[in-house]
Amino acid sequence: MRHTTAVAYDEGCRDRGVASRKKSLIVKSLFWFALGIAGGFVAAHLVNKDPRGQELLAQLDSRIGEFTDHMSDAYHQQETRLSEIIDDAKGVTASAVDRASEAIGDAAASAKTAASSTD
Repeated sequence: MRHTTAVAYDEGCRDRGVASRKKSLIVKSLFWFALGIAGGFVAAHLVNKDPRGQELLAQLDSRIGEFTDHMSDAYHQQETRLSEIIDDAKGVTASAVDRASEAIGDAAASAKTAASSTD
C-alpha cells in the first residue's frame, strides 16, 4: 500500500512538471512573438525614415494591392462559375421533375383507361 502511494505521488509530481514546462513554453513563445512584432515595427519605422525605404515600402504596398486584387478577381470568377453550375443543375433538376410528373400523369391516365376498359 505504501509503495502505491509513493508511485501515485511521483506521477502527480511528474504531471505538474509537464504542465509547468507547457506553461513555460507558451510564455516563451508569446515573448518571442511579441518581440518579433515590436522588432518589425522598429524596422519599418527606420526604413520609412529613408527616402529609398519609403520607395521600397510604396512598391511593397503596390504589389500587395495587386496581389489582393488578383485574388479578389479569381474569387469572383470562381464564384460566378459555381453559380452557373448550380443554376444549370437547378434547370436540369426542374426539367427532370417535370418529365417525371408527366410520365406519372401519363401512367395514371393509362391505368385509368385500362381499368375502365376492363369494367
